[in-house]
Amino acid sequence: METKTDRLIIFVKWPEKGRVKTRLSAAFGEEAVLEIYRCFVEDIIGTVKRSGFRPLIAYYPEDAGEKIAVWLGDDNDYILQVGADLGAKMSNAFQLVFERGVSRAVLIGSDFPDLPAEIISDAFSALKSEHAVIGPAKDGGYYLIGFRLDTFSSEVFDGIPWSTAGVLERTMSIFTREGLDVHQLPFWRDIDRPEDLVDLVKQNMDKPFMQSKTMAYLQKMFN
Repeated sequence: METKTDRLIIFVKWPEKGRVKTRLSAAFGEEAVLEIYRCFVEDIIGTVKRSGFRPLIAYYPEDAGEKIAVWLGDDNDYILQVGADLGAKMSNAFQLVFERGVSRAVLIGSDFPDLPAEIISDAFSALKSEHAVIGPAKDGGYYLIGFRLDTFSSEVFDGIPWSTAGVLERTMSIFTREGLDVHQLPFWRDIDRPEDLVDLVKQNMDKPFMQSKTMAYLQKMFN
């Protein structure tokens, strides 16, 4: 449950052809991929809200702010992603919320539509005692990262080989170098390739995520 000193940040792109989930487009077509991405975003926001958080949507690109607010509604807060690369954008988002008086902040992406609410809650709980928290992804990246105000380090986002299998390893080495204790959450799978979508459906046939927008669309698409 969110408190006034907690903040949950979600990174979201405006769904534009050729700009989101590009590795899926060759298999399923750009129109279908745009709808898949919309479902991903709406489902993870729904999970966050059911967990008791008011999401802070960090959006991109700059000219998409009004469109994203119309799409996702006025019961979220919005900021622009600012920075030369993904690391700078994440670092700047953390710095912004900490400047606004937040004590604990967690950031997630939108490539994990079936991420359970319990993992988000566990991330904030871990920050009561740990310096930082990270959710490792099965592809070598991470799906979640969080800090306390007094332990935030922008160094964690510097010199990272983004979109490679070395993201997590490099990030963990910086945590160690900075002397920060990190709580690791369970591994989770992000959705980048056609086989990831197939696995998503198989893994959730008998789970609550079966009722999601993502699963409804994928079942229609695959049948």
